[in-house]
Amino acid sequence: MICSSPPKPQLPSQRRTSTPRVTVAFAALVPAFFMVCCSAKTPGADSTAGASSGAGALGKATFSALIDGERVSGGAIDDMQQQNAAYTIPSGDGGNLLFYLFDAKVPNDPHFSHSFRLYLPKKLGTASNADLTLNIILDPSHEARYSTSTPVFTITSLTDTRVSGTFSGRMKVSPDTPNVSKTEVSVTEGKFDIPMATSKLTPP
Repeated sequence: MICSSPPKPQLPSQRRTSTPRVTVAFAALVPAFFMVCCSAKTPGADSTAGASSGAGALGKATFSALIDGERVSGGAIDDMQQQNAAYTIPSGDGGNLLFYLFDAKVPNDPHFSHSFRLYLPKKLGTASNADLTLNIILDPSHEARYSTSTPVFTITSLTDTRVSGTFSGRMKVSPDTPNVSKTEVSVTEGKFDIPMATSKLTPP
């Protein structure tokens, strides 16, 4: 069997659909499958490749939040650093931070239930001009997406290697996710402490 490069990963906050909201389960399984395939078939393959690119390289990540009073938490970093690792997006005013918080408990686990997308200025203190998106997996073929352009973000610690802070917001369901039981959700007590990514594969 000849090992080839893994296909380009798709949007990490979504899965189980054939629409532009692409399948995260597939994206999460691709690196794991590729590593197993090549380590099994390629003599002398480096078994530490996944650790050096994901959690093993970046250290620990944690996050938690209440969604309508229900606590969700996670922090596992996948091998491609698309989950629970922060990226700097260059801009003229010092840059912005972009990261996804997944409630997966182990790296590359496709069986998550909640994921947040956070986009905010890269600076200490309370943020303005920020966005928060929440995806909730309702069943294997249906998810609900909520968003707000007026979240409350505060960065409490920021270094070259880590960022931590808090978030909250009242969020409304997206028009492209009908047939959900809740049209609005309240996110409170959100907090995160995650590493800065070293990968060049910036998530969308």
